[in-house]
Amino acid sequence: MMSKKTLKRQFDSLLNFENEEERLEQEAGLLAMQFLSRVDQEMARRGISKKALAEQVHTSPAFITQLFRGDRKPSWTMLAKMKEALDLDFVVLTREEEQGALRRELLEYHRRWTKSPYQLQNTSDDADPTSLLEVVHDANKDFALAG
Repeated sequence: MMSKKTLKRQFDSLLNFENEEERLEQEAGLLAMQFLSRVDQEMARRGISKKALAEQVHTSPAFITQLFRGDRKPSWTMLAKMKEALDLDFVVLTREEEQGALRRELLEYHRRWTKSPYQLQNTSDDADPTSLLEVVHDANKDFALAG
């Protein structure tokens, strides 16, 4: 059995890179997995096997397996073929854009479905990804909810 100290050292070594090139390779692998994760979700939703996807994108099932295991990285052309085969649209957002879109979606959902006199309000503009939503009392909606 591995000691906690050994396990921690091995875990920490996953994030310690020998050089900038090694770090960038890790980043590239993470980006590839984000795209492939979306492809995998769509395949599961439609009940499409990896073998069927391989046929649709004109490659071998073994290559598709290597991509999804992380042994190989997909080319942009391969991602485009997968996009076409599954009729997907990939949208690339920065973390800030993603947080802003999520905040707007939550505000809209809350506005449409709540019957509470308390409303969510964005405390700052979308440029600040760390900003939070704030609950504020709306005096114009002062009523009680019955359960």
